[in-house]
Amino acid sequence: MMYCTLSTTGKRQRGFTLIEIMIVVAIIGILAAIAFPNYTEYVRKGRRAEARTALLKVSQWMERSSVSTGLYPSSLNGAPTTVESGGYRIDFAKDGDGKDLRDGRSYTLQATRQNAQTGDKCGDYRLTHTGERQIVNQQSGVTVGQCW
Repeated sequence: MMYCTLSTTGKRQRGFTLIEIMIVVAIIGILAAIAFPNYTEYVRKGRRAEARTALLKVSQWMERSSVSTGLYPSSLNGAPTTVESGGYRIDFAKDGDGKDLRDGRSYTLQATRQNAQTGDKCGDYRLTHTGERQIVNQQSGVTVGQCW
């Protein structure tokens, strides 16, 4: 007489256990928690570089425009004031009373944060007719050397 027995030792398990899946999810969560802030700071650095470049371009435009008249232009019409990413807006800087910092013999340009860039630690960038680089509205402890 022949008996047929089923042996479970020869079968292979397929799939993952719940513990294995939970470990993988935890690892992905830890990596995402580290990677996302680094990515957003990387994007902000790129937008800061665009803003600085745009300020320098407008400053060069101002200098070229003043050659023929001896005075700096009173408006930025025709100046390359756009920043591709849209993170900053280029315009004349204003004093505490809202008056433009320009008088024909001098100017101060400002790159003001816009949209997602508003929380940036470096604040807004300023560039004067003498080439002086400044930051305003920055987080405490942040210096010009860290941002420019």
